[in-house]
Amino acid sequence: MRLCARIAALALALTLVAGAPAMAQVFRVPADHAALIRLPGEAAAIVVGNPAIADANLYDARTIFITGKQFGRTNLIALDANGRVLYTADLSVTGNDRGVVQVFRNNTRASYVCAPDCQAIPTLANDDAWNTLSGG
Repeated sequence: MRLCARIAALALALTLVAGAPAMAQVFRVPADHAALIRLPGEAAAIVVGNPAIADANLYDARTIFITGKQFGRTNLIALDANGRVLYTADLSVTGNDRGVVQVFRNNTRASYVCAPDCQAIPTLANDDAWNTLSGG
């Protein structure tokens, strides 16, 4: 009887684990950069929750290119031809701080990219007047 009870408990535990929702994975990409996702199967469709934050394009049935547009977080779902979910992830678009210098004056901010000479760039959270002057 004890063996039967252990087998039943193990079967219940496996059922609970198999039925538990998977933790959403987070895929990070810097703003104004592209990244690559390889899928475990062939996708027929992909959907981005908020296309203002990130863009996704199928290169082929197993490859997605993600482009970070602006800071934020959204989600991505890839479906196969039968409508089953192949892949899902939270997309986190982060700041691109490579070679960026920020100058703060009181409560305003201006951003420059310095590689090798510094040039003004429009960036989220910059002073609106600065973004207009720098071409943003």
